[in-house]
Amino acid sequence: MFPFCTRTKKGDITDCLLLFMAKALLQFFLNHRRFLRSERPERAGKSPAELLSGSPHPHWLEMLGYVRFSRN
Repeated sequence: MFPFCTRTKKGDITDCLLLFMAKALLQFFLNHRRFLRSERPERAGKSPAELLSGSPHPHWLEMLGYVRFSRN
């Protein structure tokens, strides 16, 4: 998992789990966030996951089950 996570204290496992979950969430965000602009026009407005799969997907927050806030 993480090389600096050792079992020396009781709370270390919980700390390592939180770090792992934070890393996984960051990876998910970076892979599903859409590029606002790019030097290559075919990449603008698409996420890395959309570029690899070739199909569009919903906003990354909606993929996690949340409802996006919108002003009326």
